[in-house]
Amino acid sequence: MPADPGAALARLKEIRVALTNAAVAAHSLADLAGALSALLGRKAAFVDQEGVLLGGAGEPDEDRAHERNYVLALHKTGGLKRIQDSAGPVLIAPVPDMDGGQRLGCPVRIAGGLVAILWLDEGDAPLTELDALAMEHAVLIAALHISHQRALHGQEERLGYAFVGALLEGRFDDTPAMRNRAAINGWDPDGAYRACLILLDEPLPLSRVGLLRQERLVQRLRDYLARIGQPALLFVSLNQIVFLLAESHDPAPLWQALGGKGAALAVGRVQRGAGGMAVSGADAQSLVPLLKPGRIHHFDEVLFARALLGDAAARTMLLEKRLGPLHGEKSEALLETLEVLCQEGFQLAVSSRRLGVHISTLRYRLARIESLLGVSLEDQGLRFELQVAVAWKRLIE
Repeated sequence: MPADPGAALARLKEIRVALTNAAVAAHSLADLAGALSALLGRKAAFVDQEGVLLGGAGEPDEDRAHERNYVLALHKTGGLKRIQDSAGPVLIAPVPDMDGGQRLGCPVRIAGGLVAILWLDEGDAPLTELDALAMEHAVLIAALHISHQRALHGQEERLGYAFVGALLEGRFDDTPAMRNRAAINGWDPDGAYRACLILLDEPLPLSRVGLLRQERLVQRLRDYLARIGQPALLFVSLNQIVFLLAESHDPAPLWQALGGKGAALAVGRVQRGAGGMAVSGADAQSLVPLLKPGRIHHFDEVLFARALLGDAAARTMLLEKRLGPLHGEKSEALLETLEVLCQEGFQLAVSSRRLGVHISTLRYRLARIESLLGVSLEDQGLRFELQVAVAWKRLIE
């Protein structure tokens, strides 16, 4: 503190009052970090234990990578454990191979658990006891802010989970109240979505560590969905996180961004409407016994194997998928053409003679079949699926 104790106490009181007033108007930890930074003339930032930036007074895009790398480096030196074990600010020496000087790090705790870390950079002027005392007050305000946000978030989550759960379980009643709930949650009844299921590789019941891991994964999922501009339509139950992903978004980049270590992802078919959400959700659930940690599994990938193993529902779905789009094209006899191609091993010359059409006509029909099915008939695996589907169709008929 400055040499004059009275002046120091007055300054500390001024900072505490200013921080408290700032907290009233603050909408995020970034606002609180900005207020602390302005009062002390130092750069301040809140991060989680993995270095994810929760709110800072600097340049967010630049700070995100820096903070993550800093925490990783700090973990190796033992500095992170010092903060985790501390109840107050800890002075951290400059970390080798990292830009910047000394830092004060102060844990933010709720009910004894560490929920965030507040960093205060030294900058051009040495850190003082006044900085540490101001940090302690900022940390207290941050804990209250996080608790309040968690309470609001928990209420919103429960309402959102109930809505998505109703969709996935086929309990969506088309009433004004449910349509209003759909609008609030951001679900478009006319939109196309696929149900996705993340299965944590954790035993039930989930331990405290498992619950924290699930919570972090849900938050990363919410952050990713926010970045791509999609509402967080999700439902959490036991060791599963089920969510709806719009057709326009590929699950693969999402899975890569989440970092699927210790979990697996099941992806259902694209569907529309409330009934379709229940169907896609059932697709994802049916894949649960087949899931392997770290991998992404699509329902369509195992449909043929399940049909071969005697699953009647899978066989029906496979027939609809492989042959259904050709129904209604009787003027071009596309279904008959495909049947002959399958029976003749996709030999065009033999098939054209059997059909009694010129080979150029057959090639046109072939292109039309590929277009309607959305596939290439050059794929040998696909040819085998079609041959089996045609054989099943003939047996059923």
